Amino acid sequence: MKDMLNVMSKFLNMGMPIEEVVMRSSWNPAREIHREELGNLSVGAVADLAVLRVEKGQFGFVDSWGARMTVIGGSSVKSQLRTAK
Repeated sequence: MKDMLNVMSKFLNMGMPIEEVVMRSSWNPAREIHREELGNLSVGAVADLAVLRVEKGQFGFVDSWGARMTVIGGSSVKSQLRTAK
């Protein structure tokens, strides 16, 4: 699945601090599209919020080419190419 939460999970599992993950998925994209009024929680700012929690464990991810990667503690421990059946 390719959505923002999946990308954020990949960043976390590669060892990126949660603060940087949030910044890279909110404030930085807003600046890139020249919409600085978005991507922050300033007084008077327009906001859509999602309440998330960090879960610890072993999770596998699939990249855009179908390669499966398992990341534990920021290190890739297993990688294999998914074959079409």
